[in-house]
Amino acid sequence: MKPAHESPFRRRHLIELHEQPWFPATWRELFRAGLGKSFVMFGLSREFSRALDRFFARHPAAELLDLCSGSGELSADTVRRANESGEYRRCALVFSDLYPDPQQWAARAGQGGFIERPVDYRAIDPALPRTWMMLNALHHLRPDELREFLRNAASNAEGFIAVDRDARNWREMFVTLFAVPLAAAFITAFMLRPFRARNLLWGLLVPVIPLVALLDGLVSNLRSYTVAELEQMVEDREAAFTWEVGRTPGGDGVPPMTYIFGYRNEPGGRA
Repeated sequence: MKPAHESPFRRRHLIELHEQPWFPATWRELFRAGLGKSFVMFGLSREFSRALDRFFARHPAAELLDLCSGSGELSADTVRRANESGEYRRCALVFSDLYPDPQQWAARAGQGGFIERPVDYRAIDPALPRTWMMLNALHHLRPDELREFLRNAASNAEGFIAVDRDARNWREMFVTLFAVPLAAAFITAFMLRPFRARNLLWGLLVPVIPLVALLDGLVSNLRSYTVAELEQMVEDREAAFTWEVGRTPGGDGVPPMTYIFGYRNEPGGRA
């Protein structure tokens, strides 16, 4: 019998619409803003922060480079919660993305800031903060890309954490099919600020964003990685970097999150 945390679905790396270069910028902005808003509204950022709090306890960081920030709302709320719950020094958040959104980030940057130029996780400027984070973005990487990225993190970062939904299961498939389109329509049309006519148009009257949320949501579920798959990615890696893979407990209607993090050991010793 399979362990309970293993997936009943085989991982498939299908196409997500919003990450394609040809996807209209307005739709991408609305989709990402709605996604970040929903993760905060429904308590998922609280679960993300549990993994980040565990990471900070092992690797206190003064500055955190957020890769694939999207609208920045999920990352900002996650880091805020982790900062408030721990006894370490506060960590400043720096937003970045292949498709930057300075207007959204400016309102959330706080003491950190943001990178206005595109930042590709495959070629990170060494002048940027050396502790890296990915929230709800790990599934965008194919297995070979992920292995290479983790190898890059172990060689060039001081610390790295990624947290993603544990979504290759029947529960998340049903939620995506029946709840996600409705939530996307309501949030896009009525919850995003500042309110613009396009929010109502693409969120409700011509429901492009709910449709994209449905299709990309199902694909995201099938792309997600299990704990066992991530553990295989970091087996037999160099001793200079310590890796930890696990799942948050979930609860109160929020599903568990899968996380992987690593940090550089002290010179001459092991963590």
